[in-house]
Amino acid sequence: LGLIKFDPSGLLLVTAAVDGHNINLFEVNPDAGRSAPGPPKHLYKLVRGVTSSTIQDIAFSVDSRWVAVTSNRGTAHLYPINSDGSP
Repeated sequence: LGLIKFDPSGLLLVTAAVDGHNINLFEVNPDAGRSAPGPPKHLYKLVRGVTSSTIQDIAFSVDSRWVAVTSNRGTAHLYPINSDGSP
């Protein structure tokens, strides 16, 4: 695990692999009506490039509809996010 960040609401969690290729997005509390939180729900596997790199930062938009990822190779990637995980 290279990097981990929460969105502004604290309900979405994004992780980046050490090699910088895969970024995974999870819903942290998918079953809020239960007495105990359910397991995280995997929403997206986002792919960044073919060369390895270190993810420098991950940022969510204020409304959590976009995720921006920057790497040590000087690249920035912007991904749209739907709350239900649909494309």
